[in-house]
Amino acid sequence: STLRQCAPPWPLGTAAGASIPRPPSLRRNESLLDGSNSEYNSRLGRARAANSARRGVNDSSPSPKNGEIPYGRFSTGSPTSGSPTAAAFIGSPPAAATVLLPADEANTDARWAYSPAQQRLAVVDAKQLLMIIDHTGSLEYRVQLPPEGQTIFIGWEPGGSVLAAVQKLGGAFLWFPSKPENVQQWEGMQFSTKVLSGSLLKRNSHFNACFASWSSAGKLVLGLTDGNFALWDLASNQTFMSRKHFAGKHKGGITCGAWGPRGDTLALGSENQVKVSQPLQNASWDQTATKLHLPANADATGGFQQLLFSKSGQLLAAFAGSSVFRHLCLYAVIDQGKRGSELTPVGEAHPSPSVGSIQAAIWLEGDVMLVLTSNGFVRLMRWDRIEEAMTEELLRVCEAGVIGAVPLPSGHIAIARSVHVLVWDPVARAAAVVVDLAPMPRNVRLMAVEAAAQPDEPAVIVARSDGELSRVPLPRLPVVDTELVRVNPSGHGAASPAKPLSVGSPHVLLHVTPDEGALHRRLEPLHHAWSPEMQQLAIVNADSQLLVFSAEDGRCVLRNPLPQAPCTFLQWDPSTGKTVALTLRGRGVGIWTADTGADVKMWTGMQSSGAFLRLSADSSSFDPTSACWSRAGQLAVGMSDGSFAVWDSVSSQVSTSGRSGKHKAAITAGDWIDSLFAPALALASRDTIKVSKGFEAAGWEATAVKLKLGRGASGAGEGPVSPLSKLGSSSSGLMRKARADPEGLEFVQLKFSAGGKYLAALAFPSTAPAAAQVTRYIFSRQQPPPPPIHPHWFLSRAPSPHTLPRRFVTCTFAKHIPAACLRRHQPVSTATSASARPPRAHTQASIPVRTQVVLYEVQNSRETLVAVRDYTGSPEGDRPFSMSWVGEDRVLIVFSRSGTSGSVRALVPSGGGIEREPCWPIDGQSAPGPMVGAACTPAGLVAAVFDTGGGGVAMLLGAQLEALASFALAGVPRAMSLHAPTTHGAGAEGATLIVSFEEGGVQVWRL
Repeated sequence: STLRQCAPPWPLGTAAGASIPRPPSLRRNESLLDGSNSEYNSRLGRARAANSARRGVNDSSPSPKNGEIPYGRFSTGSPTSGSPTAAAFIGSPPAAATVLLPADEANTDARWAYSPAQQRLAVVDAKQLLMIIDHTGSLEYRVQLPPEGQTIFIGWEPGGSVLAAVQKLGGAFLWFPSKPENVQQWEGMQFSTKVLSGSLLKRNSHFNACFASWSSAGKLVLGLTDGNFALWDLASNQTFMSRKHFAGKHKGGITCGAWGPRGDTLALGSENQVKVSQPLQNASWDQTATKLHLPANADATGGFQQLLFSKSGQLLAAFAGSSVFRHLCLYAVIDQGKRGSELTPVGEAHPSPSVGSIQAAIWLEGDVMLVLTSNGFVRLMRWDRIEEAMTEELLRVCEAGVIGAVPLPSGHIAIARSVHVLVWDPVARAAAVVVDLAPMPRNVRLMAVEAAAQPDEPAVIVARSDGELSRVPLPRLPVVDTELVRVNPSGHGAASPAKPLSVGSPHVLLHVTPDEGALHRRLEPLHHAWSPEMQQLAIVNADSQLLVFSAEDGRCVLRNPLPQAPCTFLQWDPSTGKTVALTLRGRGVGIWTADTGADVKMWTGMQSSGAFLRLSADSSSFDPTSACWSRAGQLAVGMSDGSFAVWDSVSSQVSTSGRSGKHKAAITAGDWIDSLFAPALALASRDTIKVSKGFEAAGWEATAVKLKLGRGASGAGEGPVSPLSKLGSSSSGLMRKARADPEGLEFVQLKFSAGGKYLAALAFPSTAPAAAQVTRYIFSRQQPPPPPIHPHWFLSRAPSPHTLPRRFVTCTFAKHIPAACLRRHQPVSTATSASARPPRAHTQASIPVRTQVVLYEVQNSRETLVAVRDYTGSPEGDRPFSMSWVGEDRVLIVFSRSGTSGSVRALVPSGGGIEREPCWPIDGQSAPGPMVGAACTPAGLVAAVFDTGGGGVAMLLGAQLEALASFALAGVPRAMSLHAPTTHGAGAEGATLIVSFEEGGVQVWRL
């Protein structure tokens, strides 16, 4: 249908100096004229009636009361009326701020938009009154929108030729500056001008808009709550609306959208879907280029809330969650030819207590994403399409209290804080101008900032919580070429942007003695786990009992007997800290929730429906050998026959391994990529690592990459080959060789970096019983033939992977398995504590002499694993036994030990030379004794415990591995674990160190 120029049935905007009658009701046509409704039988009659009403002399609007500010020209503010004080900058000071909209209760929830082309501000207040205000603060026009409606969007066409105000259940109201007397109402497929007798809400129940956006080409899209959408093209005056079975329709309401840089490509998002169109012809969505389904619970992510295309259109930024919980994911838009496009996740940014919440995201030239956080940090992210790698840099640009940021025509970034507007130069990485704002009244805060700048008149509009809108001029600055912005990879220590770590006086928070149940025996070891959220300690003792102690009063809140079997895993759910899970060889999985207080529930079998079964006589098919929690509350349990099961603690769903996810040997290690947008699970067996392609709910839908080691010498020097490469040969030209893997690696530990870019693997060569190594891998579409590996102790990886998009993963390998740990085929548990060390025997023979850490890079949508680096230990003979990541994809901390000493090394995944990486102890120093266990927090706090011969000592190190503190322990330590502080509750006070002892007993230290 075509748009018809027509007048609405209510008074239109008038000049500020004219007499303005009170807008009549939409339901009463007779109020517009004294005559009958016959005058509305033609378009001409309706237009004349509207003009007559606009020129009427009966002004029913009440006069302004004393003290109220009438509509009209607002004076520029003085420091007492809201204007800023003198600006702090180099050059001539700008003019005083202009109050465009005064503080008023009706304006606190107002929607507003500024047009730099028109230099006009459009505002819809709480009474649905649309006002047009010029840049001096003068009221030019005002229009009463249907008062029963609710405005969800107001925005100018980029050229300023049309203003659209969109109401929920009311359609779009279009106002043209060239014809201010005319307003069109867009209801569905037509532009209605007839006043219907029915209610506005009932009339438009099929056209319930919840999203709207203009394109640079003059196209307006409206997203509807039923998943449909409507398009209007200003140039051709054509409209389009999706239908029930249309390819572009969503299953849920449209929540966000973005136009491509040329204005002909449209991306729309709903709660857990994103669809991108092929280039639009006029207003028609003819074909969907690609679609994406969020592989996670929308309840956990908050659903998609905002989409932003990069300057080139080759990257798409998607936001999930709201307020301080907003998360960002960057997707590469990969052209697949006739098959359309593909959205591939390439990077993420998350809020944290140190950097704060995400306040703004701005695309710069060269497809550089600038993310600004509330604590004054700027994260620069650049995706290299040739190298297929994400480079990130974190900078501190101002103090905390950031409200928002907008780009200026000069290339600078205007950053708004509660006290000033800082203009930041992204090329020079320095503040160019600081313009102070006037002090605000008590309980009033800054809410938003928007650019209101012409190239020769830079300015911003700031909004306050009391409804006031002010235009703040900025001084002219030289133009900055943002194509010159470079992103330098952050080195070691950049993951800890806050103040340096410091430790006060560590004190004992809880002490459980052997008499209280913390029993330990050489062949029946003690296991422990700590919940920072609940402040509770869980123990599985030598008598096969599960005990839970509260740190608040030291009371034992649970004492539950367990089946007699070796315990291989004990850990609390990291999402809530309220559920503890344990695995018993040949007996199943135990689950206990602190909220219920009930006894332990044993999970001893599976059905396809996922129901828990009673313990059967033959439970050989449910023999857990490893387990790992995700931050979303999913528990993955690997079995001795190569199968696995996943339990979702939120939904209580259970899934079993499918054909693609099952291994041929016992699963010995696993880890999760804890991504809100693209989570994944990696599991390792004798000679194989498999990584899932996403992981929705509790099901392994498909395998993204399978890494299998060769079993002969011919495998050395070849790269890993993925079965997915058989689907096409497009990636063959992108393959590259990496360092050849040792023949026959047996994996005992996997660790994904926080951003999912690397996978670290701890392993040992199966051909050398006293050897272990750590290797780094990268995901690739192809994998090599496999070498032999021990059935119970490794994840395998291949010698030379291939390059595509870079994402990294780290796996660790340890070869030497003490006989005491092989009792009943019990694998070494690396998840329960930071130490995988056997029961005490500090002889050189019992320490792995060639353990190695291998670091893999995850590439090409997790279809490629490429080994990029390995580490075999220190020159003094210390060999790796554990590892932890610091920050997002930045630094891997590797802990090594020998029979008499121990050391800590920081490895940067991108290399840079081992001589430039921090290590401890430094030259001339030595460890206080054999290292028993070590771990670190994501912020870089390192804790290590040592056997000093009849006693023990704990060492605390900083992010640069500098010594912070040390204190004596109550006995000879056996194992330890370290937990970062939580963001709330008693656990927010500091990190927590838990140490168990050879003679029994557990101590919990608050650091």
